[in-house]
Formats: sequence, structure tokens, C-alpha cells
Amino acid sequence: MREYVKLGITVVTFVFASFAVHAACDPKIPGNTVDCPIFTEPAFTSVPGISMGGTIIVNGGFNSLFNGIIPPNGFMVQIINITGIECWITDIGQASQSNGFHIGGFIGPNIIGPTLFVTPPGYKPVGSVNINCTGSVYLEIRGW
Repeated sequence: MREYVKLGITVVTFVFASFAVHAACDPKIPGNTVDCPIFTEPAFTSVPGISMGGTIIVNGGFNSLFNGIIPPNGFMVQIINITGIECWITDIGQASQSNGFHIGGFIGPNIIGPTLFVTPPGYKPVGSVNINCTGSVYLEIRGW
């Protein structure tokens, strides 16, 4: 008994059409029509100036960060030496237990609380950034 294999061939035809939009754009003369815009780099970045910050040590009590300069677009504060010291951070008035975001300290037996605070995307600081800690602590701070 013989077996036959049926072969089928599919022919695909590609048609390339020239669209009026592409015809309206002459790459030798960009920007001459709406269909052929000039794409350039932005004139400035979202951060006016260089980033600010570094590794610092603050003593217990109230301290002003970034030498009192307000970061234009946001900031980050992180406790480096995790020792159970608590800190409160704010950009509105003086940081205290009743005013500011809490980082560090213990939130349970042998459970250290979050040691990092970063402003939410799009947040612009209202005033100078202040911190109040229960003891001396190393911090990594950045402002942008």
C-alpha cells in the first residue's frame, strides 16, 4: 500500500503602499510640516541643579538637614547604623514625636522599624527638612 503526502503551498503577497503622511515628510528638511517634527532633547532636566546630600552624623535632638536648604523635588533619609534609635522627619516645622514621619526604633521585640524614608513621587518639600532623633546616629541623606 502506498502513502501519498499532499503538499500545499501558500502564496502570500505583500503590498507596500505609500502613505500621504510619509510623503509629506522630507527627511532632508525636518520640521517643515506637522507630519515631520523635529525631535530634540529637553532644554533642562527635572532637577534644577545637582543632587544634594551625603553621609552625616546627627546628635540626639533637633537637627536641620541639607544646611537648611529646601530640596526642590524631594528627599531621602536612611539610618545607617541600626541601633534602635528613633527619628522623626518633617519638612513642616520642627520634627518631634507628634510632628513627622517615624523611622528606626523597635516596633516589637527585636524587630527594628523601617530605617528609610523617601518622599512620594511628585512631592515637593514645603520647607527645610528637619530631623529629631533620640540619640546620635549616622544618616544617609539625598535631596534632588
